[in-house]
Amino acid sequence: MKQYDFRKDPEKKGDEGITVAHTPKRKLDIVPRIVCLIIAAFIWIYMVNLNDTDITSTLTLKINVTGVDELRAQDNMVIYGMDKSTVTITVKGSNRDLRKYSESDYVATVDVSQLSKDGKHSLPISIKTPSGSSITVVGTDPQNVNLYSDYSVTKSVRFEVLRGSMTTITTYKYEIVQSDYYVDITGPRAMVDIIDSAQYHIDGEFYSSKSFAGFALLFCDKNGDFVSFEEGAISYSTADITVKVNVTAQKSIPVVVKISGIGEDLVAKPELSYVTVYGDPVALEQVSEYTVYLTEVILGRNPEVTLSSDNLPEGVTVENEGGSFTIFIEESASKQ
Repeated sequence: MKQYDFRKDPEKKGDEGITVAHTPKRKLDIVPRIVCLIIAAFIWIYMVNLNDTDITSTLTLKINVTGVDELRAQDNMVIYGMDKSTVTITVKGSNRDLRKYSESDYVATVDVSQLSKDGKHSLPISIKTPSGSSITVVGTDPQNVNLYSDYSVTKSVRFEVLRGSMTTITTYKYEIVQSDYYVDITGPRAMVDIIDSAQYHIDGEFYSSKSFAGFALLFCDKNGDFVSFEEGAISYSTADITVKVNVTAQKSIPVVVKISGIGEDLVAKPELSYVTVYGDPVALEQVSEYTVYLTEVILGRNPEVTLSSDNLPEGVTVENEGGSFTIFIEESASKQ
């Protein structure tokens, strides 16, 4: 059936300007329909893949050891020497779930709470997948870990402090002082039995005195050879042990006499013009003179003064402390 349309004839006026004409055929919008079809196909493919339950993925997980506290409480045993710290697993599930969860949602554990004797053991690795998901484990590498259990013992060993790579000043004197000469160590009996002594090596720049505490130790066997163990296998504390490197320098300073009260108009001339003081270089920077204070000075009486560190900064001492020297009292030049 033909379609007609009423149109206005631009060359006529009024009702006569209305005419009947054939309606042109509408064009078919192919391009938008193709675009819509492609988008729909992509959505369909995406949804199908998202719910596909035959997808696999590979993850690497850290192995957690459980039951350590129970093992120590029951049998006073500890774990060490685990040969693997990570496990690689292959999991299978829907694409939706595999995308949803990350490695932190999986848990790999080895339970040691049931061990009853010391020695080497091979224990299975248990894998826990995200709860409520479609994910299952289809592969584990390795399936077991090897580790050792042993009875925990404590032993007191010699503690030595040695000079390592120390930057020093040749004119300074260095002395190492340690508060303790023994340290208690705790760990697997097989390891502790090997250790005969512990050492701490001092390194760094030493232009003034320094103290150390809470430092790490090196262990030696009875032959003096260093022995190393995995981190945390041997426990100890040096928090209460102090190692101090005392740095001592010397300095020559003038002797200055100050008179107050009776005779303050007189002149005092010390027998010693200079004295030598010793101490930490930082403390010596605060000292510029050795001061002697006199009161009630009388002409003709020359007092004897004892060398003392009492008026010096803490840590600074005077050479020949306890010795004495004479201070000569004279009239001032203006009175002579």
